[in-house]
Amino acid sequence: DYVAAEAMYERAVEADPKHACNLANYALFLMNQRQDYIAAEAMYERSLEADQNHAGILGSYAIFLDVYKKDYAAAEKMYQLALEAAPENANCLGNYARLLFLRGDKTKAIEMLEQAEQHQENGPADLPVELAFYRYAHCQPQPISPLKQLLLEGARSLDWNLKDNVRRAEQDGHPNPALLTALAKVISDDEPLETLEQFEEWRIAEPTT
Repeated sequence: DYVAAEAMYERAVEADPKHACNLANYALFLMNQRQDYIAAEAMYERSLEADQNHAGILGSYAIFLDVYKKDYAAAEKMYQLALEAAPENANCLGNYARLLFLRGDKTKAIEMLEQAEQHQENGPADLPVELAFYRYAHCQPQPISPLKQLLLEGARSLDWNLKDNVRRAEQDGHPNPALLTALAKVISDDEPLETLEQFEEWRIAEPTT
């Protein structure tokens, strides 16, 4: 019930105009449910005025700048600030790695990816499959087996944008872009797992244990 939800967000903000987390949560709502990116950015800016060192808010704002606004320079700055506040935040490390791969800074991207992998148990449930996808997409030659294991176990990352990574990997010469495209659709739950059976590389890969 988005109408009722927005009314509650507005009441929360009115009751405490400087509550950073409420402001950031409202920004998320405006971004994801309303697609009102101008209002979302204004709410993010208010939340950071209330708490400029909150790693979660900095990371969330970085995603907004990265995925929705495509302002990669500003997004990178926000990821860096988030990691200064929380250097072992696996989600920020993984999202920053994603951005660095898109920008072609592969050396630094792999460094961030490795750090994210080290701390992924402390991140959200969908993070491991995202990290495995980035490794398969951008770190060739790379076996598909770890990603296959996660997908067989039911790991998914709903609605997460992997299309930009597919395009970048294809541009960089990935050996199987069609499989990469299909994997991205399965991970985001746009296609069933069975669609991957058409690819020999997927069929012959032994899942990791």
